[in-house]
Amino acid sequence: MQNLLILSIGVGAYGGSHLYFQDGWFQKLKELDIGSSDELRDIIIDKGALSSLKKLQLYGLPRLKNIPIGIQHLDKLEVLHIRSMQVEYLQHKSPEDWNWIMEHVPQVEISTSDGNIVPNSRR
Repeated sequence: MQNLLILSIGVGAYGGSHLYFQDGWFQKLKELDIGSSDELRDIIIDKGALSSLKKLQLYGLPRLKNIPIGIQHLDKLEVLHIRSMQVEYLQHKSPEDWNWIMEHVPQVEISTSDGNIVPNSRR
């Protein structure tokens, strides 16, 4: 698993409510797709985890309540796609919460569970 470059966690592959990437995990991973989990509520990324990640896609996660905690540690992230984000979450976030993402990630697209693109998220 040390040399893994792409990881997709899809239908039925993960049933927990929290997904935690610890310091040192998946150092060479370039692309991570996480989707189709009815239980996942939080994704936590420690500093030092996923240090080479360039593309992160999250989809089909109806209970995901936050953007991944620790996303600011992903210095090499170039693409972030979050599909079907809960409208309730987005309505309670201020623009400052997105500042790091919008300033550091060249391609960002976030859509709500009804398919609408979040304003100013696409570049």
